[in-house]
Amino acid sequence: MELAVATAEPSGPGEPYAYTYFPVTAGDGWETSTVRLTGLPADGTVHALGVRLTGADGGGAVKWRLGGIAVRDQEAQAPGTPVDASVTGASGGDLRLAWRAPTGAGVRHYTLHRVLPDGTRRFLGGTAQQAFFVGGLTAEGDESAARFELRAVGEFYTASAPATLTHTW
Repeated sequence: MELAVATAEPSGPGEPYAYTYFPVTAGDGWETSTVRLTGLPADGTVHALGVRLTGADGGGAVKWRLGGIAVRDQEAQAPGTPVDASVTGASGGDLRLAWRAPTGAGVRHYTLHRVLPDGTRRFLGGTAQQAFFVGGLTAEGDESAARFELRAVGEFYTASAPATLTHTW
């Protein structure tokens, strides 16, 4: 897989762009890759982007999905950690959570995970709001309190450090 970058308009109507190709490290499954655009003209203007895919060993079928592409002139900043995260109401396994937005880099949305007794995380959901309702929770094994991690996710999908919450059963 290669990222194709054109730094000038085509030489005339109907003519193709002249691309510079940058290799992209690809693996199995969903992932995010960062490609440094080195060696381009000093003004940094990008006129067109493309992706060149080549099957294994120069041929064969290619399975690939692009979730998004962004060009920026600086490292993406992760937003701050959500502030004052708390359980604002509980009835059995139904919980209402609320928090305040962090200062700094913009927030696209928030994600909530439950931290299980073995340390693994279970995704509970995401929201663009500053509150979340989760229903039907039960204790896992003999745990005395449920633990949660709330993260702010930035415009370029960078995640904050977690705000942690607990709910005693």
